[in-house]
Amino acid sequence: MFNGTEMLKIFFYIWSLCLPTILKAQVDFERSNDAILGLLEFTEEAQKWRSDFRSKTNQIKLYMQQHDSKIQSGQYLNMQELAEYYVYKIHHPLNEIVEGKENFLLFDDFFEIQTQVPTNVTTAYRKQKLKYIMMREDRSRIKFKTVKVKKYSVNPFDEKGQLLMRSFKLQLAAKLLLVDNYMLALSGILDDTYLRRTLLWDLEVEHVDVKNTLWNTWKSFYHDYQNPRDLYQAHDIIAHVKHLESLTPFVHGKDKYFDALDELIDRSIIWKLAAERKDSFNFFKETSARMALMNARQRDQVGEIAEDVLYSGSKIFGNIAGSFYIGKGKLYNMTDDELDEMSKNARALDVMFDKTGFRLTDSFIPGHFTHAAVWSGTEEELKDLGVWDELPALYRRAQRNYNYKGPDFQTAIRSNHNIIEALRPGVQINTLRHFIDIDDIAFLRPKTCESEKSEFGTDGNPKCLTKAMKKRNLIEAFKQIGKEYDFNFDVNTRDRIVCSELVYRTFLDTNFDTEKTMGRHTIISDQIIPRADDPEDLMYPVLLIINGVRITDSVDEMQAVLKILKDENYVEFERRTGISSKY
Repeated sequence: MFNGTEMLKIFFYIWSLCLPTILKAQVDFERSNDAILGLLEFTEEAQKWRSDFRSKTNQIKLYMQQHDSKIQSGQYLNMQELAEYYVYKIHHPLNEIVEGKENFLLFDDFFEIQTQVPTNVTTAYRKQKLKYIMMREDRSRIKFKTVKVKKYSVNPFDEKGQLLMRSFKLQLAAKLLLVDNYMLALSGILDDTYLRRTLLWDLEVEHVDVKNTLWNTWKSFYHDYQNPRDLYQAHDIIAHVKHLESLTPFVHGKDKYFDALDELIDRSIIWKLAAERKDSFNFFKETSARMALMNARQRDQVGEIAEDVLYSGSKIFGNIAGSFYIGKGKLYNMTDDELDEMSKNARALDVMFDKTGFRLTDSFIPGHFTHAAVWSGTEEELKDLGVWDELPALYRRAQRNYNYKGPDFQTAIRSNHNIIEALRPGVQINTLRHFIDIDDIAFLRPKTCESEKSEFGTDGNPKCLTKAMKKRNLIEAFKQIGKEYDFNFDVNTRDRIVCSELVYRTFLDTNFDTEKTMGRHTIISDQIIPRADDPEDLMYPVLLIINGVRITDSVDEMQAVLKILKDENYVEFERRTGISSKY
């Protein structure tokens, strides 16, 4: 028998033997997570490029129709730049993922799914057909050679199996993205004989890599994907694994990264076609022909599919990236008394900005301020404006239209939920304490008209808000609660909404600047500032805290600082305020 000390020594000895394996598995999963996050970034870039490429292609074709097939030099240059961007920033990185250390999708090796034994990799042998030019007199001969390959026997329920499945799905998702890029963007140019010749063969010598990549992309689509057995085999493997996972309540290694890969794969248009028409020999060729020849309505439907793909990819990336942050915001530790004071000084329809320099998503959003919200006001204010009694009907509307699950709006207001904001889960009404994990905050207040007669400037924008206008705007703000977050950032869609679009939707009479990006009009928080950085504007700043430091109470000074921040002139900002612009 062992005494307690000896048992402890044995335990630590066994643990010391296991620890390297445990740590290696942890490192392997972390590397896998980094690779998946990287793929999500490439997906985001690819979808933005895809939309821009389609838009430029349509402009070129329209111009050619109107000018006897002439291509404007500026349009050609734009197309060439987009082609270069695709090859170097999207295609090559994605292709490196597909052709990684071990390219599972070539299926040169054996790859089987099983649950009887732990995952293992062994040596096997298979016959491989020799590729050669068959001579006329030797048509009947087919030559083979025996080659040594690997046999992957993958158990999806152990760590090694999970890592192999992650690698397999990572390569598959990257490959599907490449083929989707062709179907939804490149085909518009490369399937057109004239445009293909113009884009490919008129490129300068220094762009030979671009020309060769696009040429091989077009050629491989029609040559290699007439009967894409690799995708069929991949589909069988994924379906088998999903079936096994459905029978097991817990699968080691399944997390938000693993789920993100599954969603990327499932959202691929090519993958959906492969699943639906797996037995069709030439479905890729048929699909391409249909897309090239379909009528206007069919093209609209393809555009809708593409919009859905863009929305889904942005949603995946936004949700993953949004969960990455370092530390807490500079204002996170504000006391309850400080927050109470801030709340007391706020007024209904105040527009709120914030910046969270410690979050990953902050670096992907243009402009200084990266989030916008609307202050709903207190019960007293809402009663005075005639909004309070409208809230029960507005709440039922949110439940009926958007399946909203939050508390009723009157209860929410009474429990200090005063901030209407669009977050990744959807549009909500939250407390200031929930909101305050930030570095910067700004309150912009719309001016109140002295009478019920509204005043408008020469640009058609209101110079102040009447009581009736405030009521209408507030009701519109409450109407947004429950909507999904708009990962397409399109102000022309009403069913989904992004944070800055909440302000755009709320102030119905104000013409905010927008920017047309990827074929859609978007608005960012900084585009609201021009309505508050001049004494003649509708709004004026009442509170401005940057990097945890409060700017002076002078409205003129705050407006001057807002202009500097809008221009992202941080050298001038530091000189003028003495506040660091480093977060």
